[in-house]
Amino acid sequence: MGLSLSAQGAYFLWSLALGLAMGAAYDILRAVRMLFKLKHTAVTVTDILFFTLCGFATSILALPFNKGEVRVFVIAGEAAAFLLYRLTVGSIMGKIYAPLTAFLRKFIQKIHKIIEKTYDLLLKMTHGLVYNVVVVIDRLYHSTIRHLKSHRSAMVKAQADRKDRIHEQKKFKKCRNKGGGA
Repeated sequence: MGLSLSAQGAYFLWSLALGLAMGAAYDILRAVRMLFKLKHTAVTVTDILFFTLCGFATSILALPFNKGEVRVFVIAGEAAAFLLYRLTVGSIMGKIYAPLTAFLRKFIQKIHKIIEKTYDLLLKMTHGLVYNVVVVIDRLYHSTIRHLKSHRSAMVKAQADRKDRIHEQKKFKKCRNKGGGA
């Protein structure tokens, strides 16, 4: 069962609209590329992702009109509208994007410098405070270690004294037991 002529006309007009939308989306992608100066591989990857999304959009467009079956005239309509956009509005927008992205890049660099200088200033201001905190922590650490060592040596000495007392008590008991039985 085929599509009526009016349904095919509506389908074609929607494909033209989708082609124009794809052209506008690609223009935005181009502006982002100009702003971030993407490398060749990144451009290739973004192109592949973009045209994959375009294929998905074409499939979604085909669902209500032709139960998901894409016709050649739909792809031709999308391509024609995309190229028409790129050759007219896209070329004008490219001339606008180039100086705009250069301005934005310079603006972002200025903001980056301001943030960097502020960060350096904060580091310089807090350096003395951080140094003093580190010195205090270091002194507390060494004081605690000395205290633990003295406490440990006192405990070791107390244990040794206790062992000596126990040893002397055992000797005394042995002597008393030997002396008392004879």
